[in-house]
Amino acid sequence: MFGYREQKMKYCDFLQPFYNTSPSKSGLRGETSQAAIAKFFVEVSFAEGMPEEFIYTEDTYRKWLTGTNKPKRVYWEKINEIFDEALFRDKLSEKLNDNVLSELFKAFGIQLESEREPDRQIFIEVLTMQFQAIVIGRGDANDIMNSAYQSKLLPDAFKKYIGKAVREYNRVTLLDGDECLLEDCYVCNYIGTSSGVFVNRRSTSIIKDATLEKIKTYDRRGINKNTILIGSGGIGKTLMLQHLFIEAAQHYCETGILPIFVELREFSYNHNELVDSIVELLQNLEETCSADEIKLFLKLGKCQILLDGVDEIDPYDIKDFQRKLASFMKKYPNNQIVMTSRACDVFSGIKGFVRLHLLPFDEEQSMELIDKLLVDVPDREAKTKIVQYIENGFIKKGGVFVSNPMLLTFVVERYPNLDKFYGNRLLFYKTAYEEIVLRHDNYKTAYERIFRSANDPDEFTKVFKEFCGETYRRGIFEFDTTTFEKYFNELKSIDQLENPKKMKVQNFLHDACATACMMYEYDTDIFYVDPGFQEYFFADYYANADTKKVKELGKSLWTMDTNTFRRWNAFKMLYDFSAEKAEVCLLLPYLESIFRGKTDQEAFISFFSEGYDSLRYSILDEDAINEYKTKASVLNQMNIGTLIEPRSVLLSIILKLLKERNFFKIVTQNTKVAYKEFAKIALTGEYVKYHSNGQSPPEERLLLSGNPQGEFDDMASFEETHAVEKYIRDDAGQIICFGNEYEISTNCINNVKYQDLIQVLRENERVIAVYEHVKSYYFEIKKKQKSNDFQ
Repeated sequence: MFGYREQKMKYCDFLQPFYNTSPSKSGLRGETSQAAIAKFFVEVSFAEGMPEEFIYTEDTYRKWLTGTNKPKRVYWEKINEIFDEALFRDKLSEKLNDNVLSELFKAFGIQLESEREPDRQIFIEVLTMQFQAIVIGRGDANDIMNSAYQSKLLPDAFKKYIGKAVREYNRVTLLDGDECLLEDCYVCNYIGTSSGVFVNRRSTSIIKDATLEKIKTYDRRGINKNTILIGSGGIGKTLMLQHLFIEAAQHYCETGILPIFVELREFSYNHNELVDSIVELLQNLEETCSADEIKLFLKLGKCQILLDGVDEIDPYDIKDFQRKLASFMKKYPNNQIVMTSRACDVFSGIKGFVRLHLLPFDEEQSMELIDKLLVDVPDREAKTKIVQYIENGFIKKGGVFVSNPMLLTFVVERYPNLDKFYGNRLLFYKTAYEEIVLRHDNYKTAYERIFRSANDPDEFTKVFKEFCGETYRRGIFEFDTTTFEKYFNELKSIDQLENPKKMKVQNFLHDACATACMMYEYDTDIFYVDPGFQEYFFADYYANADTKKVKELGKSLWTMDTNTFRRWNAFKMLYDFSAEKAEVCLLLPYLESIFRGKTDQEAFISFFSEGYDSLRYSILDEDAINEYKTKASVLNQMNIGTLIEPRSVLLSIILKLLKERNFFKIVTQNTKVAYKEFAKIALTGEYVKYHSNGQSPPEERLLLSGNPQGEFDDMASFEETHAVEKYIRDDAGQIICFGNEYEISTNCINNVKYQDLIQVLRENERVIAVYEHVKSYYFEIKKKQKSNDFQ
């Protein structure tokens, strides 16, 4: 027999499998020559006899089969007019040689399972379909032999199941409760081999436009049948499985592979085997599905099992699930299994699975999702508003609200109100949390959030709020499992829940990561998905705490270093929640330690001793600077002097609220404050070339630089260990010292010995302006205390 050609089938390709040089092996009984086979199909095409104009010579028919010639277009048009499908099937059935069915199947590229016999009747139906397609195509058509045959074999019940399942999983409920088709609002994540919430796409293998086939064959080393797709909360794990399911279902009639979508959280594994759960699932969607047929498909490896949410299985069931999954895979080893989970330890006991990772969106994917979500929005400026907010607001291009599909969806759906969010972190994070976690449950969706640790979202929020507030207060922004459990065990709000026993650390971690999507796990560490949520709940927690607790917070901040907190947004949000409460309970006690009962001089000194660790100041030798500037005809020296920043968290907060810069520098020529015991730096000079405003040739400037005082005092050693040839020297060859920098602890400045330094500070316009502003603020909030309940 002639070989089979894939994809497209010409008329000669259809005829050739029936011919064999051995007459007994001809595909058509009694038709053994090439010409006779071609002529047979002409004759059966004309039910009432072949028109005279279409009677050809034996050689012409032979050439049709070999492909060296082909029928004219008018021939196909005539057959198309009078083709009788039933007659064609009957005549073909009379002639088909049953002894060579297997050879014909092979020649036509029809794949048979080892346990299945060729089905003669279906084969005739498919041959009729293929011939009719060639007629319509005027001599060629797509090769449908294998796909049509496989489709005919498929149980009708499975086809009904596919139709119903596609309708169910092809819909998505958005955060605002609106429904849309998956393809209308879904952008497929890239899948990578590297872990992490944010990854370098150049250093990981990437699967784009994922399909189950791509996942199975991505690794050149071999077929990958079993895969765990790992992703953080809101990244789109369930939507990815829906996408994979829909894509596979659309090709079911071609492949004969049955996709099955299983939501693991809905099943209990205490009593049923996994196969029983799968049978139950299919029969719930289509009651005519036969358990025997389902198990046969599983045995033949003709199923694709999509298991959504391994991490959502009840912890008490997880080991039972692992055991039953292993048993299922042993009994039905040839099926493809893809499951999803957040990064956690629940799948550590699941063997034989390759781990791949759903990657956050890049900018192109984010823009594509925005376009899809806005397709029915009449406001043409909507996308511009969203992009401007992303670029100019505080969520930033590379932030989680842009790269996480769920959080980006929130931003897009709120676009009419984005103007309200500019500069208002409190409103933004409050709205985001309520929309994603609290209100989202009001819609009946496939993604209804079920909390393990609490009876409802409000109970979880109560505990999560305390966890955020207490950890942020201590400057704890990320955790390992040990520290996470430590701070969880200190929470008081757990006892206020209706069922405190549910609130176990593993349940709470699961809900924080997988249910509320506020945190994620990476390796052995735990992070907030966006630090703004921890900051918001810190502010909410203390804004609603009693006066005593807020004052205790303020007291704890007195001794905390400003470097404890990476930014001040949390305190700004607390202030926005309740300005008077923050001022009177948090800031007033600190300011009273500076001003209450003190003279202005005492308060001025206390301002520094309470707010700063030390004072650094520079004394310049102006005569030396001017002399060597003049000699070299150079411009003024480069800026020198060290910035002085607060030690106190509370002073930093106050300066931020007052819109004062939280730093200043002190540079003086007053040699009265040249306290030798506090000298830290000796200032040396060199001449450098400096381009100013593109001028050429470059100008020459005097550049001052610092060297540790101790090194400079030992000049012989200093010259041996430094490249001293660049330093400016006097006529005697000595390196010039242009001044010194000093550092004095603020605990010392109240000593009468250093009163000249206090005077230097008072003469500094910037210092005195900040001090006076803070003092005025103290008296302002002192008045507020008399008119509120925060005593």
